[in-house]
Amino acid sequence: MHPYINGIQQIGIGVENAGAAFAWYKKYFGFSAVVFEDKAAASLMTQYTGGKVEERYAVLAMNMQGGGGFEIWQYTSRKPAKPASDIQLGDTGVFAVKLRSKNIEAAYQLLKQDAASQVTPISEGPSGLKHFYVKDPFNNFFEITENAYWFTRNGHPVGGVCGVVIGVSNIETSV
Repeated sequence: MHPYINGIQQIGIGVENAGAAFAWYKKYFGFSAVVFEDKAAASLMTQYTGGKVEERYAVLAMNMQGGGGFEIWQYTSRKPAKPASDIQLGDTGVFAVKLRSKNIEAAYQLLKQDAASQVTPISEGPSGLKHFYVKDPFNNFFEITENAYWFTRNGHPVGGVCGVVIGVSNIETSV
């Protein structure tokens, strides 16, 4: 039997201002349910923080329509370092968080109204489903994609996390 990923609990999103990011994600992505808010030393994150325990503030937010959540993460002990160059499709690592949409046109119109975000046109992906990308005001990328699974419906055109777009150096080895 082959192991498969069949769910994503949450994805971490590093930002300079977690409060501003949470407000934006609530309005534009429907992540309105707070599971926790926490200020603490991130002692389990040292492999990602240069071996040093850093203080951080985090909010775990969910879109109650279904899917994984956002752990919105902000350093409080230092200012985060920006990447040396702009992140681009084809770079290795997580490029974009995939969010489900039951109404791709409504999601597109909602995100197009925000002057701080950058939105690509809607197009058809390799699976035949419509999708588009958005870069939020905090320089994070998201792919909004048509998706038929919904736990519940609350009227927001965007649902929870349903995957990620990952760049790899060797596709055969990665598979």
